[in-house]
This record gives sequence, C-alpha cells and structure tokens, in this order.
Amino acid sequence: MFNARRNVFQLTSRVLTASREAAQTCAKSTFATHRGAALEVAPLNSTKLSSVKNGQGWTALTFAAAGLAAAASQMSPVGDCAGGEGKGSAAAGLKPGKASANPTVVFVLGGPGAGKGTQCSNIVRDYGFCHLSAGDLLRAHMKSGSKDGNMVAEMIKNGQIVPSEVTILLLQKAMKESGKDKFLIDGFPRNAENRDAFEKVMGFDCDFVLFFDCPEDVMETRLLGRNEGRTDDNIESIRKRFKVFIESSMPVVQYYESLGKVNRVIANKSPEAVYADTKKLFDPYLKESALKATTKLLASIDASDWDTYRGLLDSGLTAFEPEAKGHLVEGIPFHQYLFAQAQALPPTSSKIPPVMSTMSTPKVTLLGGGSSALVTYTRLIQRPGAMLINPPSESDETSKQSPPGWWHPAPQPQTSTSSGPTASFVGPPTTQSVQETRVWERCDDSSGVAWKLMHFHRS
Repeated sequence: MFNARRNVFQLTSRVLTASREAAQTCAKSTFATHRGAALEVAPLNSTKLSSVKNGQGWTALTFAAAGLAAAASQMSPVGDCAGGEGKGSAAAGLKPGKASANPTVVFVLGGPGAGKGTQCSNIVRDYGFCHLSAGDLLRAHMKSGSKDGNMVAEMIKNGQIVPSEVTILLLQKAMKESGKDKFLIDGFPRNAENRDAFEKVMGFDCDFVLFFDCPEDVMETRLLGRNEGRTDDNIESIRKRFKVFIESSMPVVQYYESLGKVNRVIANKSPEAVYADTKKLFDPYLKESALKATTKLLASIDASDWDTYRGLLDSGLTAFEPEAKGHLVEGIPFHQYLFAQAQALPPTSSKIPPVMSTMSTPKVTLLGGGSSALVTYTRLIQRPGAMLINPPSESDETSKQSPPGWWHPAPQPQTSTSSGPTASFVGPPTTQSVQETRVWERCDDSSGVAWKLMHFHRS
C-alpha cells in the first residue's frame, strides 16, 4: 500500500505542478471574498450552521476536520472556489459509452490455431470481460443429460445441422447468469445463418469483430504442436477445418468489414506481441469504466448519498481542495463531515431546481498498465441563485441571538411546513467552473472491473 500510494503521488505530481498557479489564484479569490469573516472551530461531528458575511450577505457554513477549521460560503458567486465534496452536484452531461442498455458484445473470429483462446484469457484478466465459447456451451449442453441436450447430441450423431437458435439461446442464458455486461463470444458466428439468427433472437448486434488474422502454415504448426489430445488435431482434420473456416466464416468477416466493424490483429507473432496490439482495442473500455466510476461518485454527492460515496473511496484517500485551506487531507472523516454539513442545510421549496454539475472535456489516462486511471475534467456547477437562510419566526431564539442582518430578507419557500430555518434562492442562476483531478486504482471484484478513489485535487 505504501508503494502504491507513493506511485500515486509521483504520477500526479505533474498535475499538481500544473495546477499551482490556478490554486494560488483560487486562494486569493477565496481570501478576497471572505476577508473579515468570522472563523470558528467546530467539532468534527458538528452540524452547526454559522454566519459568514461576504459580498452577497450573511450566508455560510462552518466546517472543520482533523484540526482544520474555516468558514466559507456554501453558495458561492461565479468564480469562487467552493463546491466541495458533499455539496450537492450531479454528473449530468457525461454519458460515456453506448446510449442503449444492450450489453457490449465482441465476436472473436480467426482460423483454428490463430490464438483466440489465449488472447481471450488475457482480455478477461485485464478488462473484466466474460469469455463465452459457443462450441464449449454446446458440448456442455449435450453432456448435461437434459432432454434438449440429448436431442442436440442425437442430431449431431445423425449428421444433422443444429439450429442456430439453439446455440444462441445457450449464449443468452450464459450471459444472463454471468452477471456481467461485457462479453467475448469466441468462434461465433460461424456462418451467415448464425449471424442473422443472433440479431433476430437477441435484438441487437455485436459492437465489433475481433479478427485474428494468421497464415494457415503458422496455424497448422501451432495445432500440431499444442498436444491437447483433440482428435481433430491431425493434419487431415486441420486442413478440413481451414477449408470450412474459409468457406463459412470468412464471409461473416467480410460482411462486418463492409460495415466498418472489424478490428484485424495480425496474429503470426508471439502471444505477447499479439496482445500488445489487442490491448489498444480494449483500453477505451477501461477508460469508460473509470469515467462511469467518476459519474457515480458525483451523482452520490448530488444525492448526499454517503453510503455510495464511501463505497467508492480508498480508506487512505488523500485530497487537495479549497475547503481544506491548502492542507493535504488524509482519510475519510473530512469528507464525511462535509456530507453531514450538507445534510444539515435547511429545506428548500420543491419548486427550486437542484444544483447541477456538468463534466466537461473529461480525459482519462491509464497508468501502470491499466492498474490506475487519472481522470481530469472541467466541472461546471450550475446553481439556481444565491442561497439565503430564512428565520423560523420573529420569536425564535436563534433569530434573537443572531447579529443584525443575519437573516437576509427573502420570500419563504412556498411548500415548506418546517418550523425551523428554511432556505431559498434569490438572484439570477450562476455557473461556476473548477478543474478537478481524480486518481483511481483498480480493485476488481466478481462483477468485473471496479475502482477505488485514492487521490482528489480541485483548483
């Protein structure tokens, strides 16, 4: 863990260096906006609202953690540097990947001995895909002893062609039972009839075809030398299989080439060299998963969903953000405190639109061979106006003890029935722009690729 964290700091040093000038500008802006504000140290678990006077009036939130204390405006004007974790923002605007809910399907084709199985194993290991072999599923079905399995075995014994729908239904069942949404389907479709039936039964087509292009003499040498005990790994059977592949499967490859959906990998090199070329086709899926993790995290901030947010954090999370006043924050308590403060804000009218964030120009850089991901983006935070806290009543004790001008005049929320303080928004909507960087580390689970946030930086 120490080495991993050291690597994170090394990998992000260039980001922090590049952001230094922006961070200094941010700090100057914060000081100018909040100069004269009353600083107050609050307990770590405090949910107390405290006043800070800035150019917009009395409206503020006090927060502190791990010995750090500051008072800053909860709702900031354009150009201010607030907007910390837990302060209500959504990830609307970033929708990576396909628009439909269909799973990602890659057909893996290549002649016998092209290396499909070896490369599929690598992709499963590094990218979280589920590998399904149509032939293996069919053979397992025949050995199951079920009525349908026995029927298929009898058809093959009698030289009859097994209907494509049978194989496709086996694939469909295996996909549902896997619990995953990204699939490599190996050795399928074998012919045009397979291809047509897949789209008819499934209701969608593959994302692309991964075609391992290998000369017959290389494939023949590999098959004769692999010694797997297969009865068809003899020179006569091998050449018959080549002929079937050329006549039946190559037209499928050519069809998808006409649609621009074939990614051809030259497969007559070493397995390592072939995989180096193959990886380039799958890195976008890894980048997309890191973006989805970021989107999920921002959505949890918007909803004040601490459980979801916490589940995405590494326990040793480090962060640089304006709320920490230049300090490096380590661990979880600071972020939990900001969530608690956001949840303690008075209710607002249901007619008030929520705060919305748009993730603009996101960029993902994979590090350490894909074990980490650096996600940078511009976050545009839209607010419905300046937030003002209204007193519960003239006789309220808090109102009596508050300094003059604490309760800035504002209309009461129309739908609020609360007897305590309420909040409303006044003035025109505002949009705030901040630069954010998040460093994620892979921690895959049974469902596939998963990420934990190790470092966060805002400027």
